[in-house]
Amino acid sequence: NGNVTEIKNVPTQLFSTLGTTRVAFCCGMVCQEVTLAIQFALGSEAKNGVYISSVFPGSPAKEAYVKTTGGLIIKEVNGDPVEDLDCLLDKVSTIKSGKNLRFKTLDIQDGNISTFSVQLDLQFWPIREMVRSPSTGEWSLNDISAFVGENSEGNVKNNVSEEAEGTWKRISNYVGSFRT
Repeated sequence: NGNVTEIKNVPTQLFSTLGTTRVAFCCGMVCQEVTLAIQFALGSEAKNGVYISSVFPGSPAKEAYVKTTGGLIIKEVNGDPVEDLDCLLDKVSTIKSGKNLRFKTLDIQDGNISTFSVQLDLQFWPIREMVRSPSTGEWSLNDISAFVGENSEGNVKNNVSEEAEGTWKRISNYVGSFRT
C-alpha cells in the first residue's frame, strides 16, 4: 500500500556459535545445559534444569530405564531443584558411592514428569565433566568426584580401576574429535 513503517530500538541478543561447550557425566548419563532450541520450544518449563543428551549402555542410568530418545530434562535430585549444570554437579558430588540418587525429570516430547532412582557407582561411573576451550576447541576432562573408600587400616585409598580410566580416556578422545 506504499506506507513505510519505521522500526526503532529492536532488541537483539548475541548467541554463541560454539554449540556445546560443557558436558557432565553422571551415573552413565551425558548431561548438558538445556539448548536454546529446547528453551524456545518449551518456554518457561525448560528455563531451569539439565538436559540428558544420551545414556551409556550398561550404566546405572541405562539399568534404570532412563529414556534415551526424545530427551529428558533433570528438574530435581533427591527432592532439591536443579537450576543448571553447576547445581547438578554440586548436588551429586556430595553423595557417597553406593547411595541412591532420585531424579525428577521432564520429558520434552510430551511434558510428562517422571522419577527414577539410580545407585551411585563412582568406581566405574565417576562424576566428570568435559569443558571445551573457546580459543582452541580442545576438550579437557575434569574429575568432579573420585571413588574413595577406606582400607582395613582406615587409610583413604582411591579405587578408580585402570579399566575405568581407560574407558574415560577413550570417551575424551572421541568427544575431542568433534572440534569445529
